[in-house]
Amino acid sequence: MHLRDKTKEELLNELQELQKANHSLQESYNRHVSESKKLEISLRLSEEKFRLVFENTSEAILFTQPIRKPAEFSGLAMTSFRLLAEMALLI
Repeated sequence: MHLRDKTKEELLNELQELQKANHSLQESYNRHVSESKKLEISLRLSEEKFRLVFENTSEAILFTQPIRKPAEFSGLAMTSFRLLAEMALLI
């Protein structure tokens, strides 16, 4: 049916249906963005906590990763490995 063949009432009904669908899509989008934002914030906080523990630990921590990335050392691990390397050079 062409727009010119529809009555004013039919057009208003279609407009209301489209508005409802648009509102529903907008609510769904807002929920998705809110959930994504919450996950993003949660991940950032978790990474910050991990970094603080890693950087301020009194224990040696060594993370090994796939060959493409270098290993990461905590401050104490670096000191320990440096001392071991110096001792190996002396032997």
